[in-house]
Amino acid sequence: MIPQSAFEIFNRFQIEFETESDRGCAVLTLCVLEEQLVRSMKKRLPDIAKKDAAQLYNFAPKGALSKSTVNAYLLGILTADELKNFSLLIKIRNEFAHKALSNLRFTNDLIKNFTRHIKVGPTFPKSANDGRVKFLIAAADLYFNMESVGASKLEYKKNSAWETLMIPVSEVDQ
Repeated sequence: MIPQSAFEIFNRFQIEFETESDRGCAVLTLCVLEEQLVRSMKKRLPDIAKKDAAQLYNFAPKGALSKSTVNAYLLGILTADELKNFSLLIKIRNEFAHKALSNLRFTNDLIKNFTRHIKVGPTFPKSANDGRVKFLIAAADLYFNMESVGASKLEYKKNSAWETLMIPVSEVDQ
């Protein structure tokens, strides 16, 4: 079950991005998804003592969102299709972020090529040509799917599964 707070956060997200430029929408949407990804990882990983909390960033290193999404996939937080969509959203964000002076829009052929490959539910009209809407629908799907990740928390291993015993060998046996 998705908590009401997740819907409230997403509602703020939606209102905020309605007036945002295409560039702002792409860049800031991924910031929101990255925060959600970290929260989902925290729900899935074993409880970490506050003094060791920085260890979470081995799974979700800052500035390495692509690696974090692969780790989330390996932890069972993202499906294979969600990982592909997340990767496409990251590529779109990177195009907007790294071509700051190029006046990119979701209507640009390069961006349209990425949005064409985003998978969304069957209710999205196949004839729809609005890359920004498709981008935001995919982001919403990712956000809520990560939010709904079950709390089947991994546990720390308490004891070693194997122990090598050294059997003393007498000098006579050698």
